[in-house]
Amino acid sequence: MRSPIVSNEAFETMVKLARCTAPPLCDWALDISTALRLIVTDEVHLLLDLVPSVAEEEVNERPFRGLFERILEGLSVSCKSGALPVDSFSFVFPVSNYTLK
Repeated sequence: MRSPIVSNEAFETMVKLARCTAPPLCDWALDISTALRLIVTDEVHLLLDLVPSVAEEEVNERPFRGLFERILEGLSVSCKSGALPVDSFSFVFPVSNYTLK
């Protein structure tokens, strides 16, 4: 996803893969894929696109819930019926060479 040539296609593929996780976790596919993209990207401006402006907050009249809060909610809801399958867990929590900068 770091490639300037295929990063958008890689992200779209991540979203499609995230939709294959165990239900109801698959409902949070876009959030999970966005978080994974943020982990590997060097482009800080992507993060700014995820934060609504104050005007948007007032129009929606609801408190802003951050990306990672939404993912935690999805994980909590998904784990209520039992443990996540290994493949879904591994997708959300990849063990790789990702480094935070």
